[in-house]
Amino acid sequence: MLKFKTGDLVYHPFYGTGIITSIQTLEVSGAEQLYYIVDLAIGDVLMIPIKEAEEAYLHSPMSTESIIAILFATPMELADDFRHRREHLEGKINSGNPESVCEALRDLAWRENTAHLSRGDRGLMVSAKKIVSNVLVRLPDRDIREASQLLESMLTRCAREWEVSGLR
Repeated sequence: MLKFKTGDLVYHPFYGTGIITSIQTLEVSGAEQLYYIVDLAIGDVLMIPIKEAEEAYLHSPMSTESIIAILFATPMELADDFRHRREHLEGKINSGNPESVCEALRDLAWRENTAHLSRGDRGLMVSAKKIVSNVLVRLPDRDIREASQLLESMLTRCAREWEVSGLR
């Protein structure tokens, strides 16, 4: 029944990365339920019913190596039509799937290096960067500021790689 234990690092797509600090029984509407208590990197506390943890997309965060692999993979050509592009990218960014968000960020970063990003594209890129930065948090070793800096350095290296490999 318990997927995680106290001390586990977890990721929630809407709230970011945190550490399970305890598992508590709480009474809600007259019924007792087990809850994961998660201290989030942003400083908040999240309480997730254990029986709903999987539906709440609570899972182990991706490794830094997995994120690098996705960012350095060959980017996908994005549609020239902004509506189609936006629909595709929003679907990936809002999916709750960190791999899909990394793919969207990679493709936007590549487009930024090869073509013009519209204002809407830039907004999508900011959203994707926030999500991936939250995935990169490794409490207590790396906070959100350090994760954001790491992501920016990864994207800079990607741009250099694309230029060297002729993808630019």
